[in-house]
Formats: sequence, structure tokens, C-alpha cells
Amino acid sequence: MQAKEKAGAFAKKYSKALTPGDSSNVESFKVRRGKVGGFADYFTGDDLSFAEQLMARYDYSSGSAKGGAVSLI
Repeated sequence: MQAKEKAGAFAKKYSKALTPGDSSNVESFKVRRGKVGGFADYFTGDDLSFAEQLMARYDYSSGSAKGGAVSLI
């Protein structure tokens, strides 16, 4: 996906919304890296702890939140 984004494959359909800010910097790409749980690479230990506390508070497990509410995480 990043190769397509870098080549401009999405530009016609999505204009500049899906074009990298700097094509030499993979962190500026809009599409994900495709790594399961990759978001954790961008968080500090405190950030992850906070997210885990929120998930516990709202009884978030196995992809569903308590009471059918939509999870924010």
C-alpha cells in the first residue's frame, strides 16, 4: 500500500488526502505499515498503561464494549 501511495496511485481518486507529506519519510505516509499492534510502537509506557486502564474501566474485551457501546480504543 505504501508503494502505491508513493507512486501516486491514490492521487486521482483521493486528491492529496492520501499522498505522503514527504515521500522519502515513511512516517509521513497515510496508509498503515500493516503491522498488527504497530500502534504501540508510537506510544510511551504511560500511554499504553492509560489505554489499558480505559479498556478495563469500560470492560473492553474480545472486541466488544460493555453494554454494546462503541469503544474509543
